[in-house]
Amino acid sequence: MSVDFHYNKRVLDDVAMIPTKKIRNKVAGYATRLMRRIQTGPVRGISLKLQEEERERKMEFIPKESEFKIENKTIDEETKRMLETLGLTKLVSKKHH
Repeated sequence: MSVDFHYNKRVLDDVAMIPTKKIRNKVAGYATRLMRRIQTGPVRGISLKLQEEERERKMEFIPKESEFKIENKTIDEETKRMLETLGLTKLVSKKHH
């Protein structure tokens, strides 16, 4: 399928048994409209391999610098003990007393 209505009509003639020209043209028109929408961006309810790959790429993105910065933050004693208990001693440094 493509964004060309006439091409989509011919594809439907080859791959589907549609009883009337009117129904074939409606299906071809719908497919053409859908293909144009897909070109502009993701379409809800339609899952294409390209859209899935783009979504996965966005989900796997790791920023170069974290939004969370621990420098110059004070950690109270209870939080410090909790972090040490969890084995996260790297987060508890001498500066945080």
